[in-house]
Amino acid sequence: MAQGWYYTYVEPNYQKICEYINQEYQYVEETSATLLEFIDKMLIPYANMTYELGKDDEAILILNDGIHRLETYEEYIPYIRETIALYSYLIDIYIGKKDFMQCQNIINIIDDLCNKIHIDTSLFITNELRNYIQAML
Repeated sequence: MAQGWYYTYVEPNYQKICEYINQEYQYVEETSATLLEFIDKMLIPYANMTYELGKDDEAILILNDGIHRLETYEEYIPYIRETIALYSYLIDIYIGKKDFMQCQNIINIIDDLCNKIHIDTSLFITNELRNYIQAML
């Protein structure tokens, strides 16, 4: 990942990031012990790199890929928590895009997931964020 970060911050180059990720993607997928490890090692950093270079739609696709992969494990709390984290990252992107309706839709999903596993939604969505999004609708 170091090369990806280099081409994100030091010498911004989206094409180079994509080349590096394409080389590493299958290897990381095959060597990760769990889906959670793959998401943490590959998908989240890749989404972050693309987001940092202004490729919001690409970052959204990457995060949605992770969310879709996690649906297989919807009964397991660690996987639900990871799903919530990916949705939280999506909120950040949609705030930047000023798509507050999509932010509200995602907050509703996070609320449902938190209720499912009996955890406080404020661990993921602060009241300040909720109020801000409501005010922007």
